[in-house]
Amino acid sequence: MRSLLRALAFLCMLGPAIASAQDPTAERTRRTQGALVSSLDPALPDIALDVWLRQVLGPSARLQWTSGSCAGPRGRDISAVPLCGIVDVTDSGSVVTIGVRLGEYLQDTKADRYGTPRADEAYVARGSDRVMLDRLGDLPRILKLQSREWPRPDIVLDSITCLPERAEPHETVTCSMALANNGAAPSSARVFIDIEGDGRRSGGEEVKLQAGQRRSLRLKFPWPEEDGASIAVGIELKEPTPYHRVNGRGGLALTNGEDLTIPWDLLDWEDDENALRTIISARPRVGARPSLVDVPVDASITRLVVGVEYLPGIAAVLLRPGGTRVVETDRDVRLSTVKTVDLKRNVRVDRQVYTIGRPQPGVWQIMLPGDLRGTGQELMLTASGNSPVGFDDFEFVRLQQGVHGGYFQIDGMPLAGVPATAQARVRRGPVEPTFRFVDERNIDLGVLPLAKGLPHTAGDDFLGTFGLPAVPFRVVMNGIDAAGTPVQRQYPLMFRAQPVAVFFNYDRSGLINVGTSRRTFAVMNVGTETATFVLNVSTTDGEVLGLSPSTVTLAPRTSATASFSLSIPANEQHFGRVSLRITATNIADPSINNAVLAGLEIGPAGDTNNDSAVSVRRLTPESGEAGTAITIAGSGFKTSGLYMVMFDGLPVPAVVKSATEMTFMVPASAPVGPVVPMIFSENTIVMSPVPFLVLKPSGKR
Repeated sequence: MRSLLRALAFLCMLGPAIASAQDPTAERTRRTQGALVSSLDPALPDIALDVWLRQVLGPSARLQWTSGSCAGPRGRDISAVPLCGIVDVTDSGSVVTIGVRLGEYLQDTKADRYGTPRADEAYVARGSDRVMLDRLGDLPRILKLQSREWPRPDIVLDSITCLPERAEPHETVTCSMALANNGAAPSSARVFIDIEGDGRRSGGEEVKLQAGQRRSLRLKFPWPEEDGASIAVGIELKEPTPYHRVNGRGGLALTNGEDLTIPWDLLDWEDDENALRTIISARPRVGARPSLVDVPVDASITRLVVGVEYLPGIAAVLLRPGGTRVVETDRDVRLSTVKTVDLKRNVRVDRQVYTIGRPQPGVWQIMLPGDLRGTGQELMLTASGNSPVGFDDFEFVRLQQGVHGGYFQIDGMPLAGVPATAQARVRRGPVEPTFRFVDERNIDLGVLPLAKGLPHTAGDDFLGTFGLPAVPFRVVMNGIDAAGTPVQRQYPLMFRAQPVAVFFNYDRSGLINVGTSRRTFAVMNVGTETATFVLNVSTTDGEVLGLSPSTVTLAPRTSATASFSLSIPANEQHFGRVSLRITATNIADPSINNAVLAGLEIGPAGDTNNDSAVSVRRLTPESGEAGTAITIAGSGFKTSGLYMVMFDGLPVPAVVKSATEMTFMVPASAPVGPVVPMIFSENTIVMSPVPFLVLKPSGKR
């Protein structure tokens, strides 16, 4: 009898392999309603899903039918999207959501291809509690239980290992993760990589773990170029079902099939016009008394995401403007648990994440309870908002004088003890924004005097020169919007003024031939103490050999040169690009370090123009004020020749004393800081292997 019923059901639902696209929604609903529950769970009877649900939940239950993408990841290069019929059943405070896998939606032809219906996922929710069913036949039993009696999942991040441990920019990093569900119910989680402030290289994937299951997986991503970028790898235990989407009001609603037409690579794509912008990212210290951390939310923010680290005995609270506590039963709130590993600090951070749709404009607050134990623990806090108002462009720059002058981004971190110049750009921001330094704990360190309308800048650029804090810092933009509401955005990267600088010697051109060649670079100690630095050179193209020396000890205001061989394979294309990263790290304190990223183009054989007889060995002295006379020691100078030194883009006459010596004067307009002179003659250009450190005028603070 059961076989006969199945045959009849199949004949009723039989259609062409590729269904007509005239009314796909109605056809999907009909197939979902008529699917035999025995095909979804063999322990259930041969009756239609629609009939069975009314038997289980009663005739008063309200059923909403729709369709969309099934749970789980999609194939990267496959345009066929798993197609599910979905039903939401509401009765007596319980909401049952069931997905039935009907077949596939073909994105290329915009048509459905059906197969035999089978179970996808099923959930029961009651208030803020939700449970994923192991099988559909468990539904009657779960509905009879109190929500506190429901089985619970317990997904943990058992281990994570990322290789290489010390990655270079753009190098592929592979993270192996071991997950385990130690609970009594299945659950899904989002495995992700989060590079703060760079959504293009962030992303994630949904995974499912049955009760008691262990699972290993790998994630790959390119290591960011920015030294101050924060990188986290982890899992997010999401509360919504995979069949719900965030609507225009920031709430959850059943999908209506809109996710079927989205290509896989755009599933996590975020529109730059309304991207998630950082409001605050800090590690405040928990004191003996309660304290508050402000989170300004302006009217442009359509979704607020606040993350609070879990610490034993410390329960932070999120407050709305006016002081009302945010709780998980609030209609506009969704809670999720995030378990991560901070790859740069190599520590675990577990957080509770609040997602608030259409947040009320005003100052929200995170209340930190007092810790009478006096442990002084630090708590990781983050707040971001989807908004068109962005502070996405901030960089330290240096003014290059001359015909091709302007402000250009510096290599590496800014230098300690040297006035810094920075350029900022605010996207659709307040009319008169202000900028300030904050440390890792969100304590103010001072104001950045940035202004518009300065020479060599674009109309939207803010520029200024100032001293730097002695501790690691971030940059925050504040202002007031048209409604009088405070606006705040924080630039994602962390900066630290460094007492060491690295300079790559491009020699006479930026070209290099295939084969092996010798290259040089310089390291300068701009600090106030003698220090020893470990040197390192790496490349993702070719091979670095024979670095010498690998360590240098430098007195204050002195420099040293090092060299290495760069081997380029013969199969590399002409005019391909070779990237180098050169670092100098203080042996006694590895947090003191700096780097330079250099790029060379592979040219045809004999086209590198490195055959000049002129060479430069050293500068004497290595530092001094404007007006200092500098002696260049080298070889190949001609007393009858005409020479000029380009000093930070400024042409300065040079006087040849002999075949091995010439002199020039540091120009009065030279900026404070290290400068690499370039020596020009009628037929050659030579780059000094070491920089000259321009000092502040005596008596000037």
